[in-house]
Amino acid sequence: MMRHGLAVALEHLSREHFVPRPFKVLFLDHTARLSGAELALARLLTALDNVHCVVILGEDGPLVTELEVRGIDVRVLSLPARTRERSRHELLQDPLGTAADLLGYLRRLNKLVAEIKPDIIHTNSLKAHFYGGVVARLRGVPQVWHARDIAEPPYVNKHVARLVRIAARVLPRVVISNSRATAHSLGGGVSSVVLPSPILDVHEGRPLTRRKKDSPGIRFIMVGRLAPWKGQDIVIEAFSRSMTGSAHTLDIVGSAMFGEDDFAGNLVEQVARLGLDSQVKLLGFHKDVTNLLEEADVLIHYSTSPEPFGQVITEGMGAGLAVLAAGEGGPLEIIEHGVDGWLVTPRDAGALSDAMKRLAQDAQLRQELGAAAVESSKRYSASVIGAQTERLYTNLMADRM
Repeated sequence: MMRHGLAVALEHLSREHFVPRPFKVLFLDHTARLSGAELALARLLTALDNVHCVVILGEDGPLVTELEVRGIDVRVLSLPARTRERSRHELLQDPLGTAADLLGYLRRLNKLVAEIKPDIIHTNSLKAHFYGGVVARLRGVPQVWHARDIAEPPYVNKHVARLVRIAARVLPRVVISNSRATAHSLGGGVSSVVLPSPILDVHEGRPLTRRKKDSPGIRFIMVGRLAPWKGQDIVIEAFSRSMTGSAHTLDIVGSAMFGEDDFAGNLVEQVARLGLDSQVKLLGFHKDVTNLLEEADVLIHYSTSPEPFGQVITEGMGAGLAVLAAGEGGPLEIIEHGVDGWLVTPRDAGALSDAMKRLAQDAQLRQELGAAAVESSKRYSASVIGAQTERLYTNLMADRM
């Protein structure tokens, strides 16, 4: 009854009834790389006006600087590299080594948490969900589990998926899912509230501007880490089918992470093999893509597995772009096809190529989709998601009293 009441209260409590309380919330993440989940965390923390935020990361890295610049209390408690660097598919490999690493880490983390004395522990990554859940139980503190990954193959293997579903029912008091698709993958018996990942309120208080281009062609852009499941290779193939030799260009923004350097090299070779060197550019990692989005016409998001949410999609929408995305997973919940974006059959280079050609040829359609996208993106602003998250904390703490 308590969990059901929490979900209902969050859904129906209006902003006018929200009474701020200075809760201390401890956020845990195993990595300090600027991946999508970590960027979403940084944006969320900035928007929590009535929360004392403390962050513990499992390594030093760019996220530490990002949080410190935002005035967040961030600390590094190093998780052994062999466990920290293990991919989500390998979580159950070397169980003895992983257990030894985690036991030592739990002792150190438990001591630090005892000093911090948080009201709530909010975990932001798959590995942090497990060790954070154990420490939350040891300290008698409620855990909020922020689910950002679909707990189904091929995103994770079936054994890891089963473990995640069991843990989601046992460890956290409530799960925040970034989409209904993510929530559904966790199965039944999980107290889950859907809150999308936030985007920066970069256009609040000023008109949206489009930069003047130096080319008559359409500029397509794709933003995200370079990884096989992100689909950059399919997008390049689709672009080659209908855009080769034209004035249109494709910018691919992002870098390889988590041992995916070979795939990045393959993309460079693919561009050269297709004769697209003058049209397709691999721009590498950019911390702030705002200027790149303002110079583009169409954002492409084409993951080969169902995307848990699609944070890049909402960023493109906020920038007024026509967004072209694979029609499954999170994008189905974000985009209304033909209204504020364009959905296309997943894993189909021919269908994607046809859609790219249509958007390139129809300036009015691009303009209409972009204008509607800006309006739709407002529901994902950091201020909106931050207020909803604070209401969740309020209800969670009230339920304990």
